[in-house]
This record gives sequence, C-alpha cells and structure tokens, in this order.
Amino acid sequence: MLDKKGLNVTGLDLREVPGASFDFFVICGASSGPQARAIADEISDKVYLDFREDPLHEEGYGNGEWILLDYGNILAHVFLDSTREHFRIEELWGDAGIKVYADEAL
Repeated sequence: MLDKKGLNVTGLDLREVPGASFDFFVICGASSGPQARAIADEISDKVYLDFREDPLHEEGYGNGEWILLDYGNILAHVFLDSTREHFRIEELWGDAGIKVYADEAL
C-alpha cells in the first residue's frame, strides 16, 4: 500500500473482537480510482510473490471507490478518501487494536 502512495494506511487487529469473522483488516485511502486499482494490484502481486496466494475474493475494481481483497483471515480495503470518510470502517470496529503505518513497510 505504501509503495503506491496509499494514504492513512491502518491495520486493525480483530483477533480479540467478539464476533469478528476475520483476524485483520488493512485499510488505506487513495486519491483516485486509478490509484486505488494500482494499490490493489500491488497488494495482489506482492502477496502472490511472497506467499503464492491469490485473493479468495475481490470486488470493487470496476469503479475503484472501495476495492476489497479477501485473503481468508486478512481483508485489504482500498478506499477513495471520500468513500472511506463516508463509511468510517475503523469506527465500526472500535474494539480492534489499531496500528497506523507511516513510512514503514508492511
């Protein structure tokens, strides 16, 4: 995400959250649909190169407002900034442990 200039990259640790279906969310913002698609492509490429895993499910590439990549226990969310602000997904999981990534590699 950071390699493609993802904005406000945030990790949510959901392992201790009752009822959570996933262990982790990794979320970032993008300033445009093409940037969101480039970030999602970079995630897919790096995960495949490092772990030989393709997403189990992906959606949102068409409009690029909210791209979701499902890797089983990890979900990657790439939002346009306006869409991220609207849905405030971090607030929905207020019990999660939160880590904000600056310039460090994920």
